[in-house]
Amino acid sequence: GKSFVGWAFALAIVAFQIAMLFEFVTAAEVDLSKDNVDLQYTWRCPRDRVDCDNTADLNWWGWTVFGVLMGTHLLKDVVNGIKLIFLSSKQRHPHHDRLRLFVGGQLLSTVALFTGFVS
Repeated sequence: GKSFVGWAFALAIVAFQIAMLFEFVTAAEVDLSKDNVDLQYTWRCPRDRVDCDNTADLNWWGWTVFGVLMGTHLLKDVVNGIKLIFLSSKQRHPHHDRLRLFVGGQLLSTVALFTGFVS
């Protein structure tokens, strides 16, 4: 829209989303010298056997479903953001509308791509 309150609200939501995503990025960084590491070891090697067992519950089907769900959910936002950026290049729109379309498309695409990176 054209209201200042609407833009302020939208920018606050985007800032909150990025702040939440950064929490996941910082939690994913592993520093083995600290005791609060959430790293889970998936290999179990008993002393009485030569072979080790992988106890991870991850398989190709789980990763495929995850990829399809994340891709379809986020691809919609990326495509809509790119459409907004393309619309901002149309000369038929006034400059303030073009700026709004460009900023909105840029923010939508950036948050969607950053969500995909964090996931």
